[in-house]
Amino acid sequence: MESSLKGEKSTIGGGGSSERASDDGQSKSHDRWSNRTVDRSRVFGFNEKENFMERFLIRRDNEVKGFKAIGIYGVAGVGKTTLCQLTFNNEQVTNDFFPRIWVCMSKSPEDVVDYREEVVRRMLKCLGVEDEEMDFTSKHRRLPGLLFALRRVLKGRRYLIVLDDAFYIHNFFGNLWSEPKLEDNCTEKLALGLPKQQGGAVIVTTRSEELAKEMVGEENVHPLLPLQDKSCREIFEDSAGEKVKQLLKDQTDHDLEDTIMSKLGGLPLAAKIMGKIMEQELDKQFN
Repeated sequence: MESSLKGEKSTIGGGGSSERASDDGQSKSHDRWSNRTVDRSRVFGFNEKENFMERFLIRRDNEVKGFKAIGIYGVAGVGKTTLCQLTFNNEQVTNDFFPRIWVCMSKSPEDVVDYREEVVRRMLKCLGVEDEEMDFTSKHRRLPGLLFALRRVLKGRRYLIVLDDAFYIHNFFGNLWSEPKLEDNCTEKLALGLPKQQGGAVIVTTRSEELAKEMVGEENVHPLLPLQDKSCREIFEDSAGEKVKQLLKDQTDHDLEDTIMSKLGGLPLAAKIMGKIMEQELDKQFN
């Protein structure tokens, strides 16, 4: 059953990392690059959302083999990556899952020979597998070999994998919760590389509701809704700095503030960008 994440109105990061050391889903230029790090002191309005994610991942229930998959979808800039960063670095989550792997899915399939292999390589790299070993496996056993290598490394471990900003619709990424069988000719499905016995988990973020359903199942999909004005205002003021905060405070009415809030649409990214623009414009006036 679909619910909305509204709350209010040793790890691997970047392209892929490990604890060792478009709206239609088919954008041709989709190069936003994310990583696992987050500054909690500059995040506002996500407490209830993070708590929901923590409860979902940590709870023990009667689901098959304990494996969990969840898809978070929403418009660009609504905070899907931020929510995953908070969850990924949540103390309870870090205590419960090892290894934790962050894979950014943003790079366009046109940029690589085989996008499927590229994604699996990012996961293996997060787990400490050397490039030479991946090259050898890819050359002699191709994609199935890389998937078996991933499965071997993850077997017996309670892992957490974040697939951030998924946008490429392909059967390879479908039904991640399933346990493909060799006799069913499913040697080229990402789910094959994800053993389910130890209660691992996968989080998918995407702008496409349909893609989220395809990857994790309709019952495991949750929309991330825009923030309330209060949280957007906090993000805006944090990004804009003291001069802008004082300017708004000195206003005899709230027309300027109301105009700004009306343009943000509850989107954290918009609030952050607008704050920076206001700060720069104010600096120009004083310089």
